[in-house]
Amino acid sequence: MANVVERIDHLLITTEMPHDGFRFFTDVLKLPEAWPMTSYGGYFSSGGIAIGPIKFFKRLGLAPSADGILGIAFEPRNDLNEVIKQLQEEKLKYSRPREFRSKGEHMWTNVSLKGFLPRAWIFFCQYEFDSNQEKEKNNEELYKRKGGALGIKRIEEITIHYKNKKILRNWETLLCNKAEKTESEYRFKLNDGVSINLVHSNKNVITSFTLKVEKLEAIRHFLVNHSIRYKDYGKTISIFPHALTGTKIRFVE
Repeated sequence: MANVVERIDHLLITTEMPHDGFRFFTDVLKLPEAWPMTSYGGYFSSGGIAIGPIKFFKRLGLAPSADGILGIAFEPRNDLNEVIKQLQEEKLKYSRPREFRSKGEHMWTNVSLKGFLPRAWIFFCQYEFDSNQEKEKNNEELYKRKGGALGIKRIEEITIHYKNKKILRNWETLLCNKAEKTESEYRFKLNDGVSINLVHSNKNVITSFTLKVEKLEAIRHFLVNHSIRYKDYGKTISIFPHALTGTKIRFVE
C-alpha cells in the first residue's frame, strides 16, 4: 500500500470539563493556543492546543462511554479521494466522507477508519483551507515560549492497547508495515517523528501520549510546586490531570 498518512493532525480528548481541560494546557502548562474553545452548532465544543505537529481537541457530548483519549486524526498525504482508492484496494473498511460546516461554510471533511480500535475514532481529516501556515505559526510560538512551563519539545509517542490481532494487521497495512517489533509491541514512526506504539493487551484503549521535555528534574519540581499528582518511574513521569479524567500524559527526556 502506498503511504497515505502524512502526519498526525490532532488527538481527540473527551472530558466533562472541556474548558478546565483547555485551561490546564494554556494557563498551567503555558502552551500556545491553536484555536479558542468553540461550539460547533451545539454538536460538540472544542479548543485546540498546539504542541509541534499535534493539536488537542477537547470535545463534549460526543459518544464515548468514558472520558479520555478518544481518537487520532491523520492528515492525508494525498487528496481524500486518492486515499479512499488505496483503502479500497487494501480492503480496509471506512465510512463515507463527512463534511463539517460552520456558519454555512465547508471547513473540513473526515473519513473514519473501521477495525482499527473499538470505540475509538481513527480517521483522516482534510481541511478546505491551507493549514500549513497555521501549523508553522504554532510551532514558532511553541519555540518562542521555550516549550511552555515544562520545556516541552514535541510529542514523542501515542500508545494504544489492543486485544484482537486483526487490529494490528490493519495498522500494519495502513502504515506500510514499517514497525520496530518486540514480542508484545509494534512501534510505527511517522513522517513527523511521532511514534504510534501498539501493545497487545486485554483491553482496547488509547492509553496515553508521551511528551519529550528538556529535563525531567524540572518537571518534578513543577509538579510538586503546583500540587499535581504524578508517578515517577525514573526515566519517565506520568500524570493524570484532574480536568482530563481518563487521560494519561507521560514525560521523557
